[in-house]
Amino acid sequence: RCGIRSIILDPDGAIVQEAAGPALMVAGEAGHHFHQTIVVEAPKVWHPDTPHLYRLVTEVYTGATLTDRLETRFGIKIAVRRRDGPLVNLCR
Repeated sequence: RCGIRSIILDPDGAIVQEAAGPALMVAGEAGHHFHQTIVVEAPKVWHPDTPHLYRLVTEVYTGATLTDRLETRFGIKIAVRRRDGPLVNLCR
């Protein structure tokens, strides 16, 4: 049985959100795509003046054993399309 757990950490290292799906049987060389949706409420947006970076920690389990772990740094931007032009992080 193979499973995945995802954890989002804020710029200070605190857990913002996490998700884990059910463990699945994946045959030998067969591959499988796991899909997860995680919502970050009231994110600290990335901007050159305030470059808040989150970390996504992805853990892969075989049974109860952690077999792989990957950290990915990312920033969040809010983009809004309006008639008078786009807004990024609610700024022009």
